[in-house]
Amino acid sequence: MEELDISDNHITGNLSALVGFRVLRGLSLSNNLLWGGLEPLQGCKALLGLQCSHNCLTGGLEPLRGIAMRELSLADNHLTGGLEPLLSCTALQFVFLPANELSATDDATAHLEKQCRLFRV
Repeated sequence: MEELDISDNHITGNLSALVGFRVLRGLSLSNNLLWGGLEPLQGCKALLGLQCSHNCLTGGLEPLRGIAMRELSLADNHLTGGLEPLLSCTALQFVFLPANELSATDDATAHLEKQCRLFRV
C-alpha cells in the first residue's frame, strides 16, 4: 500500500494499526477522532506526506525524526514539545502545525523557515 486516505470518516482510536507500514508513502487521516502519539509512524521511513490535522493527537514530534517527508500537516491537535526532530527531515517543504502546544526555538524556526516553502506553527 503506497497511499492511505481516510479523512473525514469519524475514525476513532490511535495510530497503532500503522506499525510496520514500511512502504507507506502518503497518509491522510485529517478530520477524524484519533488520539495518542505519533510513535507508530517511526517505522514508516518511506512516508513523503502526512496529513493528520484536526484530531486529538498528543505527544511530541520525536517519532518523525529522520523520515524523508516533504509535507507535514498536524494542525489542530494537542502536540507538545519542540520542533528539533523536524530538523533531520531535510526534504520538508510544507509544514503546517498551528493550534498545537508546540514550542519553537528561534534556531529551529529560522532553519525551517529557510528550508520550507510554507512553514506555520
